[in-house]
Amino acid sequence: MAQWQHIAQTTTTPATLDDPFIVTVPCPHRDQALEVAAWIVEEIQTNVESDDAQRIKQQNAYSGLEAIERWQREGESLNIVQRLAREVTRPNFMQIEMQLKAAALGRWALLVRPGGVWDHKQYFDPRVNPERGRQFATLGITTEPYHHKYQGYEYYYDIWSNIHYGYVGRYIGFSEDSLLDGAGLAQYLDDFRKFGRSPTDRSDINGEGFRRFDDVTDYLSVHLGISLYERFTPQQLTGSLLMNEITQVEYPEEKGSKIPHTCQGVRRRLEEVKLKNSQGAAQ
Repeated sequence: MAQWQHIAQTTTTPATLDDPFIVTVPCPHRDQALEVAAWIVEEIQTNVESDDAQRIKQQNAYSGLEAIERWQREGESLNIVQRLAREVTRPNFMQIEMQLKAAALGRWALLVRPGGVWDHKQYFDPRVNPERGRQFATLGITTEPYHHKYQGYEYYYDIWSNIHYGYVGRYIGFSEDSLLDGAGLAQYLDDFRKFGRSPTDRSDINGEGFRRFDDVTDYLSVHLGISLYERFTPQQLTGSLLMNEITQVEYPEEKGSKIPHTCQGVRRRLEEVKLKNSQGAAQ
């Protein structure tokens, strides 16, 4: 027995009826970005409680000035001779602060660097993570690889790790400026290494400082992560909440950012992949 198969979304107005009507066939492609959003929320909730995060948070929280004040209060009950003797052994609290913050920054850089534990792009590669790679595979769902559909758009997979970077970075004590400029500096160095030139100045959107060199979509995603930290605790985050926030960001409509979803585009991509595979098999 033959079965109906959905192949397109369309509207039509029959010319033979006195009262025209519109038939709308809904898009069959699932909102896969919602699944990715739920996963990155789990990553945020897990990673803010990790040993690395707690260590960095503690290092960032150290204040040399507060340590000096404590040292002075603790010595108030001593006599003058004892105070003088104690002063000889006084630690360099400001130097300790600098060392701890440098250690925190160094550990953070290792975690978020390309290929680092908190660089989530690698987990979309089935060769690196077969389970996640299969779960988030986009063939047959989106018009472009590494874009994930939500409602009428497809969002590039770069946004997820940048949102994580902004939220977790603020949670463990880095300032908004240091996170935005740090991401821009990383983009500057990466572009210079790849292309031998300085990247495009995007200060009209990103603002001044090293952040002006960051990709606009990356900048907006980091900024969203920071904004989420300011408004929601880790346990208040959900995949649905995150996707609602993402849809309100004015990402540029282009590949590598946000593009319109079309069912025709999904079919075209499938046909191109099938053709390429058949040509490869023939060779």
